[in-house]
Amino acid sequence: MRVASETGRRVCLVVSMALLVGGAVAGCGKTKGDAASDAKSVTLWEYMDPGEKAVLDSLLAEYQTAHAGTTITSEHYTPEDLRNQFQTAAQSGGGPDIAYGPSDNAGPFSVMQLVQPVDALMPAGYLDNFLPTSLDTLNGHVWQLPDQFGNHLMLICNTALVPHPPQTINELIAMAKAATRDSTYGLVFNTAEPFWLVPFLGGYGGWVMDAQSKPTLDSPAMAKALALVARFKAEHIMPSECDYNTADALFKEGRAAMIINGLWGMEGYLAKKLPMQVARIPRIIETGRWSQPMISGRGYYVNAHVTAAKKPLVIDLLVFLTSPQAEMRYARSARTLPSRAECYGPDSWVSRDPLLAGALDQTTVGRRMPVAPEMRVIWDAMRPQMQNVMNGSAQPAAAATAMQADATQKIAAMHK
Repeated sequence: MRVASETGRRVCLVVSMALLVGGAVAGCGKTKGDAASDAKSVTLWEYMDPGEKAVLDSLLAEYQTAHAGTTITSEHYTPEDLRNQFQTAAQSGGGPDIAYGPSDNAGPFSVMQLVQPVDALMPAGYLDNFLPTSLDTLNGHVWQLPDQFGNHLMLICNTALVPHPPQTINELIAMAKAATRDSTYGLVFNTAEPFWLVPFLGGYGGWVMDAQSKPTLDSPAMAKALALVARFKAEHIMPSECDYNTADALFKEGRAAMIINGLWGMEGYLAKKLPMQVARIPRIIETGRWSQPMISGRGYYVNAHVTAAKKPLVIDLLVFLTSPQAEMRYARSARTLPSRAECYGPDSWVSRDPLLAGALDQTTVGRRMPVAPEMRVIWDAMRPQMQNVMNGSAQPAAAATAMQADATQKIAAMHK
């Protein structure tokens, strides 16, 4: 699972860590040698799921075969380890030439001046080939070159247990009740992480921050979203304790009719040969809005310390890795949504695959995840209060107020 583990640490703490221990890892990830050999080698750190990693390894092998004398070294990390180790190493002038990860790394990486803007690095007009929804701009620049977009939540139904996807929240609850029996639940999702709360917040007309990156958590919409998620538990359509692993395991075992999850879980569900349909998270009747999951990209960041001699190789490799052909290999093998516009159309395999078509449809009512550094602080403020509501120790309206106060305080401390 990506996002729950990809959110959660304060930028100020990470920056402090980088400053404190940066000297101990200076040069980490780089092999020093003569300028000629250095210009023929690239190091890449990545966080990818197993299916994506297999595609990357095959692409890098092909690239090196076609470019004699070029060495591409890749290392795999967990999301938090990649972020923290990249920040620490790059702060001291080291780290990999390229780091692959989620779009919300753009905030801390750019603020700390650890990466260079890809809109200035890539050839003129190159970004015109990408879906506009796959590109994030922060402070006037694009900091990540995406090879996929989405990374979002959607409703996945086991069609052996529910006849069709529900269209409204009320229908969702009714269908989930009908499917709940013995050791089978009607609905499961991660109720420990606020990423799973956000779709309902958006459905009620709220959001996590305003255009100035100030938190907007103390709202009627937040209180209603928290109350709705608590209602799912009170209606006994889901386990009393339901984290990501619990929800994922129940769905894989055929013991959950519906799960709210992302494409990152699809590989495991397909391996179990589950009959599935992907649909939008249902509408909120009160507002008429569809639930609004956060939409984000994943892709490549270029270390600010990449030398002028090495830049041509880095650029050429990135063009290869984000080509339509490469992105279609990820789509077919790992069920990802390509970032390149050429990969779509009525005759495209992506458009014809029912699972990816459903995931793509969900993005049309989603909303971009903010990449501002304040977003990490907001996650930290939301998480404990959401958990308090779920365990019954806080009321939704009070929890929303506490979220706002905590986020405001943390952001003020971050900017000191």
